[in-house]
Amino acid sequence: MSIAGRILLADDEADFLSATSVFLRSRGYVCDCVQDAIVAAQKLREQEYDLLISDIEMPGNENLALIRSVPQLVEGLPIILATGRPSVETASQSFQLSVVAYLVKPIHPDALLDVVARAVERHRAFRAISNSRRHLQNTMTDLERLESYMRTQSGSASPPWSAFPAMTLQSILDSLKDLQNYTEVIAEQKTMNKESSAPLVCAVQETIAILEKTKTAFKSKDLGDLRRRLETLMQQNSTKEK
Repeated sequence: MSIAGRILLADDEADFLSATSVFLRSRGYVCDCVQDAIVAAQKLREQEYDLLISDIEMPGNENLALIRSVPQLVEGLPIILATGRPSVETASQSFQLSVVAYLVKPIHPDALLDVVARAVERHRAFRAISNSRRHLQNTMTDLERLESYMRTQSGSASPPWSAFPAMTLQSILDSLKDLQNYTEVIAEQKTMNKESSAPLVCAVQETIAILEKTKTAFKSKDLGDLRRRLETLMQQNSTKEK
């Protein structure tokens, strides 16, 4: 069974941890379990997760301290709060902290699975597009360095092709791999709305621009074919939206 996502469960109730982790693992998720907020924060620093499911009243989480620290630990990580003692105060705080769900124990398995699946899909898409943008930005920086070098040489010397092209092309390939991961995440969903497709469209457009900019420097039939396929994809997407 393929890995559906990586989840950190933080709760001081051993029975809840055991039952929830067994259930989610049976659905393809990888789960790590901790019983206090301090260990949970350490796990978030050391490992990469797609979702945090956290209790409210557990050691180290006074005034939702763990939840408040998550944005500084992991950008964009979705959080599901699970509690056996719901209150207006904690519910209000959770919404202010952009928690994706506030669930009251005992939690129905189907309801939990639905929220978990949507949260994990969203975070995987967020992470893929963030990686793609970072690689694209690195590629543009490389290209600017190359252009600057070629201007200063005034055509009297050849650029350092032995090192630079490999570095730039690897950045492009990394970006395309991220785009592939992102489209696979979107494909798992039933529909692609405008909100979810916008980052993909933007990233594809940026990739096309880079491939166009490098076509004279890097003579590659494969890259040229790739650029044309991406342009066709964008044209088809534009036609569907009309």
